[in-house]
Amino acid sequence: MARTLYGMPLIYNGQETGGNQALDYFADTKINWTANDDKMLGTLRTLTALKHAVPALGDNSAMGWVTLSPANANVQA
Repeated sequence: MARTLYGMPLIYNGQETGGNQALDYFADTKINWTANDDKMLGTLRTLTALKHAVPALGDNSAMGWVTLSPANANVQA
């Protein structure tokens, strides 16, 4: 799950249910939507709230370039 990155959150199919089901990307695998994991749901809600509350995690946060060494002149941090 990539919830704190810029833009649209990346949540895999069924991950929000907290299931441990392995999905086959080349077959029509059904997700068990009745499996609910309150801990996973709470984690997603917390990450979403943080993204909206903490400016550094928001989509409008400024990013810049720093120079670490001449060999790595363009490292985004």
